[in-house]
Amino acid sequence: MALPAMRSYYENMPSIDMYSYLTDCGATIEVDLWERGKGFSLHLTYEHAYELDKAWRDSLVPALSRYEEDSYLDQYYQLFEPLKHYTKKDTDQVATGGRGLPLFKLNTEGLKFR
Repeated sequence: MALPAMRSYYENMPSIDMYSYLTDCGATIEVDLWERGKGFSLHLTYEHAYELDKAWRDSLVPALSRYEEDSYLDQYYQLFEPLKHYTKKDTDQVATGGRGLPLFKLNTEGLKFR
């Protein structure tokens, strides 16, 4: 079993028990990567036939935000870069891949998820 990532920007706290919520529009999940209302927030937006994906696949698009007054966090942005979109696996990949595998995979070179 993999261990949770330690958040160096948050006193090396493990990346567990983070507050998350679905936005009113229902297409974005927001995850507070720090305390609620402070620090970084990760926004995961579902896009049907994402126009910035060359194959126009269904995608999960990440974005990062932070509270303006938390400027001391500037030094930690490199921990999250580059943010790339995730693409939906086709049903054959999911069916042959087994249970518990993510439905989306990171669309970038060098990182592979099973």
